[in-house]
Amino acid sequence: MDEADALEKIRSKREKAEAALATDMAKIQGLVRENAYISQDQQVYRQRFEEMSEQIERQKNTIAELQEQELRLVGVREKLSRFVEALESFDSEPIFDSVTWNSLVERVLVNPKNLIFEFKNGEKIKITI
Repeated sequence: MDEADALEKIRSKREKAEAALATDMAKIQGLVRENAYISQDQQVYRQRFEEMSEQIERQKNTIAELQEQELRLVGVREKLSRFVEALESFDSEPIFDSVTWNSLVERVLVNPKNLIFEFKNGEKIKITI
């Protein structure tokens, strides 16, 4: 959460990739129009078309990966934000509250010799019994 600009960097990369994709889409449309109006070697045309299509597909994959990273980061930040809010809501007097418990604890693993508390922020605490 401290790296406030991490999300902005991902968004900036995605926006640049989307702009490059739009440019390449316009280029391939121009190539198709040119082929329709100007007689040319079809093998050369096909090769150029396939190269541009492959580049467009790579850009689409890159955009999808960046969108996934963006969503993952937003999800992690939201989860951490809720976790911090729940921690801040604690009073000085420890009283069990199921709402607070459920907002903080993902699960508790019970073993014969210890308990492992897994919190929603990914932190784990092992307590020997």
